[in-house]
Amino acid sequence: MAIKRDYYQVLGISQSASGEDVKKAFRKLALEYHPDRNNNSDAEARFKEVNEAYQVLSNSEKRSVYDRYGHPGVEANGGVGKGFEGFENFSG
Repeated sequence: MAIKRDYYQVLGISQSASGEDVKKAFRKLALEYHPDRNNNSDAEARFKEVNEAYQVLSNSEKRSVYDRYGHPGVEANGGVGKGFEGFENFSG
């Protein structure tokens, strides 16, 4: 399993960045690394990493959990885009 980089480092912002700063950083990097615009071999992976960081840091609840617990906290709370995965066989 690959070690994930800090989401703040991915977006190139400080931990005290505002929501608007998060959005601006995401837009800039998304344009830079979008696979349709960037032909580098790592562009798609970087684009996905930037998007994942934005999904967490743009959501105040996820950002709060991330600030407290890091990647394990976000992953334990459903992860990015995971919803209620794993509860298929749960019956009350």
